[in-house]
Formats: sequence, C-alpha cells, structure tokens
Amino acid sequence: MGDIKAQDIFKPYYTHKDSSMSANDVIATLRLLNHNTTKISLKALKLTKFPTVLFRFKNLQELDLSGNNLMILPDEIGNFEQLQVLNINSNRLQKIPTSIKKLKKLTHLGIAYNKFKIYPDEINEITTLQTLDISGNQLIDIPEQIGNLKSLNALYCSHNNLTELPKNIGKLTELKDLFSFNNQIKKIPNEIGNLKKLNRLMMYNNELAELPSILGNIKTLTIISVSKNKLESIPNELTKLPNLKVLNMRRKDEQAPLILDELLAHIRDNQITTDIYDMNSKYIELGKRQQQAQLLAEQERRNKDLAIENAEKEKELAQSKARAAEKDKLLAESMSRQNAEREAVKREKLQKEKELSEQLREKQEIENKAAKDSAAARERELQSQKLQLEKDKENEKLKTLNAENAGKAAKEKAEKEKQFQQTLISVFIGGLVVAGLFVIFILYSNRKIKQKQKEAEIQKAKADSLLLNILPFEVAEELKEKGTTQVRTFDDASVLFADIKGFSALAKRVTPQELIKQLDNTFGMLDDITGKYNIERIKTIGDCYMCVGGVPTPDPAHAVNMIMAALEIQHWMADEYDRRNGDFWQVRLGVHVGDLVAGVVGKSKFAYDVWGHAVNTASRMESGGEVGKVNITLDTYEKVKDFFICTYRGQIEAKNIGLVDTYFVNGLKPEYSLNGEGKAP
Repeated sequence: MGDIKAQDIFKPYYTHKDSSMSANDVIATLRLLNHNTTKISLKALKLTKFPTVLFRFKNLQELDLSGNNLMILPDEIGNFEQLQVLNINSNRLQKIPTSIKKLKKLTHLGIAYNKFKIYPDEINEITTLQTLDISGNQLIDIPEQIGNLKSLNALYCSHNNLTELPKNIGKLTELKDLFSFNNQIKKIPNEIGNLKKLNRLMMYNNELAELPSILGNIKTLTIISVSKNKLESIPNELTKLPNLKVLNMRRKDEQAPLILDELLAHIRDNQITTDIYDMNSKYIELGKRQQQAQLLAEQERRNKDLAIENAEKEKELAQSKARAAEKDKLLAESMSRQNAEREAVKREKLQKEKELSEQLREKQEIENKAAKDSAAARERELQSQKLQLEKDKENEKLKTLNAENAGKAAKEKAEKEKQFQQTLISVFIGGLVVAGLFVIFILYSNRKIKQKQKEAEIQKAKADSLLLNILPFEVAEELKEKGTTQVRTFDDASVLFADIKGFSALAKRVTPQELIKQLDNTFGMLDDITGKYNIERIKTIGDCYMCVGGVPTPDPAHAVNMIMAALEIQHWMADEYDRRNGDFWQVRLGVHVGDLVAGVVGKSKFAYDVWGHAVNTASRMESGGEVGKVNITLDTYEKVKDFFICTYRGQIEAKNIGLVDTYFVNGLKPEYSLNGEGKAP
C-alpha cells in the first residue's frame, strides 16, 4: 500500500486476540468499550451481519472487518464522519451503500476479494482516497470517473477480468503504485505518461503485446514487472529511466523478449535486476510468498463457497427435474386436450361440409327439374310448329277440294289452334309455379342459415364472457385464437399471499351463509384494490388470497404496485376492524419478487396458475409474518427501498428454503405520500 504498510494502516486500539471467543462474545465486549475508541478490528470472526453496536463509536477512525462473511453493509456506514481507514476485504459483498460517499475523511479503502462484478461508482466521489484496493473480484472494467481521485497514490486492481485500463488514469498525478497483474489487459494507455510520481508498475500475467514508449518519461520508476505477457520487444526509451532497479519481463512461453543493445548496456551499467539474469530477487520472492499465502487463503474460502454452491445447485437440479417432470405432465395433458379439441373441430367441419353438400344437391335437383320442364315446353312448341306446317300443306291440298270440305277444315283448324293456345298457357303457368316454389325455397333456406348464424354468435359471446371471467385477457385471447396456450416463464414478477386471521372464530358465531357473504365481500374488496394496480388475482384457497404482479403482461413497476396494494389492503382491513369494534378479521401479508412459471391447466375446467420458488417464498413470508403487517424479503426490499420506509426484522427460518432476511414495510416515504402519513396519494 505504497509507503504505508497494511499492518500499520489497520492496527486498531481494540482487536480481539482470544481465538476461542465467539462473535457474540466480541460484540458483548464492544459494548463495554469507551465510546471514544478510534480503532477497532473484528477480522476473521465469521460475521454474517454488520454489528450495529459499532454505531456507538462516533469518533471511529479505523475499522477492520476483513475475513468475515458479510453480504450487506448498512446505509448508516456513512455516519462515521471521522473514518479514515475501512478494510472490508475477503467478505461476500456485491455492492456498497451509496452513503459511503459521505465519508469525507476516508483515505484508505479495501474491498478486495469480495464478489463485485461492477465497479461501485460511489467510490469515485470519495476524493480524499489515497489507497484503493479492489483486487480479487470479478470486475471487467474501471470507469473513467476514477480520474476524480486526485489524491490517490496506490491503486490495487489485480486478480480481476479487466481488459483495459481507463484513459483517465493519467489524471491520478499523485499515483505511486499501480498493481494490475493477473488480468486480461491488452494495452497500456499512453496517458500513463502523465503519472510523474509512479514508482512501481506491476502488470505481469496479462495479454500485453507491447509497452508504450511514454514509460521512458517517468523518471521515478524503480520497478517494472511485465512478465508472462506477449511482449516481443522492449521500447528503447526505457534506457532513460535513471532510477529503475527491477525489470521483470519474461514472456508467457518462458522465452526472454528481444532486448535492444543499448537497453542491455543500460541494465548492466545501472545494475538493474531483470528476470533474465535474476529471477530470485529478494523483493520478488517476498512478494510471491505474500501473494501465494493470500491466494491460498482465498482459494480455501472459495472452495468452501464452491461446496455450498454445489450443494445448492444439486438441490436446485432436483427441484428442476421435478419441475420438468411436472411440466412434461402438463404438456402431455395439454397435447391430449388439444388433440381432442382438434378432433371435435374436424368432426364439426365434416358435418358442416355434409350439410352444405346436401343443400347444393337439393338446389341442383331443383335446377335440373326446371331445366327439364323448360326443355319439355320447347319440345312441345317445336312439335306444334311441325304440326302447323303439316296442316298448312294439307290446307294447300284442301284448296282443291270442294267448298264443303273447306268449311269443315277451317272449323277443325280453329279448334286445334284454340287447343294449342290452351296448352301453351298451361305450360307457361306451370313454369311460373315451379320458379316461384324455387324462389320460396331459397328465401326460406337463407332465413334458416341467418338464424343459425345469429344463435352461434350469441353462444360465442357467452363463451367469451365466461372465458374472461376465469382467465386473464391476454391468455383468453391466445386460447381463442390458437386453441391452446403456451406455458410462459417470467424472470421478474411479484407474488402476494394474504391470510385472514379470525376466520374460524367468526365461523362459530355466524351462519354459514353470513360467513360466506362476508368472505365474498372481503375478497371482492381485495379484487378492487389489486385491480387498481394491474395485479392479477390467481386464486383463493379457503381464507387465503393469492395474486401476482407483472404476469401475464410484464410491468416494470410491478414490485412497487404490489407493495402499494398490500399497504392499501392492510389499511382497509385495519379500518374495518376498528369501525366494527373488533368484530372483523385481520390479515397477514407476505410478498416476494423473483422468477416463476405461469400457464393454463385443466381439461374440462380451465384454471390459470403460477408455480416456482418465488411463489413458495411469498407463502413463507405470509406464514412467517405478523398480523396487520406487510412482510417482504431482501430481494423485494432492494427493488422498493427508494419508495417505502422499511424496518429490518432479522432472519427467519423458511420451510424448505432456509434462513431468509426479512423486512416490515411501514409505509410510503413522506415525499411520495398523502400529507406525509405514509399512505397513497
């Protein structure tokens, strides 16, 4: 840590020395200390929670909590206004509270060997920092805002996944030590040439292919370690470094890099130690031993974590297999139901095609009959014309007959013409009758078809209304459009369980009809409340009410909406209890945020339901809660803490889950609430 040794920085006025003492014993001892104590060390105590007793030491300047199992630092850490040194190395932290930027006197901060994946931006606002250790995490980059730390003289960022250094590192003009070994850095930015006070540059075991020639301008450099990289050559400008004492530059393939003759001469003239000539210098060996001891300790801790993670993964795998089996069963049932529905649709289609074919056949028969009648009429007309021609011929012949025969022939002709006209009239009237019957038949058929279509539309409207009463709108539309629904996974949803207290006692005092009426009124009110916040009721089980947010339509504000609904339910139940002088039931509320699976189940009766770890955890939050309070998990608290006032209640044992950090929601923060009372505006 530069010119300041770690053991000097973190040397406290109080430190536990008896290895047999438990964490509780040490904390009990802290309560006896003078509240003006300025240095405290609680390292390697296996602490899982930040000891709140520390807040009594308002003048604390140095605090060492390294080597524990802390996962969360409280926001109140920012109240240590005199704190100069904070060592929280080797814990399980993934983030730090924003209040840490209030530590205006902090000069040394150690968060090495935790579980940070993202560099905490709050650090860049602590402009008094002189030493920063972020080694041994999972960081992939360092933001450019690190250039704000103008007082920094030591930066340790080794054992991460860094691929580059920020260009603004050139603004750290007070920097003396830059340790960034065991990363994946491919290039050193030229801005490093601005670090005129840089003394030690440790960049070994990276992916460097070249060194910037600007390094030759940093006259204060005494140690350069760039071994186990991909260097092919060394800049000639390194010959200008008058104070260089150690140059470690062996490549990953164990071959020495190409060295310029003048650099080689400079190395010999100034007695510079290099890994080409001296790989066992006292300084390097000492550093290796310290690093090896640190790595062994970290590896042991990580092995323990890995064993715990493997056990959890095996448990999750068993649960996943069970869920997969259940999913396969549901899928098989869904496929069977879909096949049956397709067969029913197919039979209905065949029946309709048969009816249509029958109608077409009847229509064709009518048309054929009309055509035959028309052909017969034409045939009779032609026959009549033929007879007329024959008669005309006979008349010509009869002209030669005597006058008596002519009169008789004329009379017979008149009678035959009259008969022919009557025949034509009969045929015409018959054709009109047939055409009229055909038109009547067509009109009657159309009326029947329209009547059936209207009845079908009425039945469809009734079915749609019934479907929307039991399924969410989106799911119902999918079922109507496709004939089936897909089981969907939601990575981010909220689940609420509300359980009524006093149901059994009330059941003994009122009739079953009155009991069910009150329960129906209560659940109806809960439906009205949850409906305002786009929350979907899933089901009621006896006196238990269950609903979800962000399902089936994703909602980025589902967690806040769920807590708003829970608080409104809590207030309404409490008001009813007071209004009826205690003759009303009370409620326990539990909420959790996480992933779940949702889908439609059932063959003859559809039901929309959800399953998963989030559902089980929310149920445990309800059963482990208290009457009249909203009990939430740590995951839920992280999503809503900016909007609600919450009280940490500690860990509770959840069946089949283990210890869970829980919080009570007291109400909305004053700036978001009505008249500052914690209620919805």
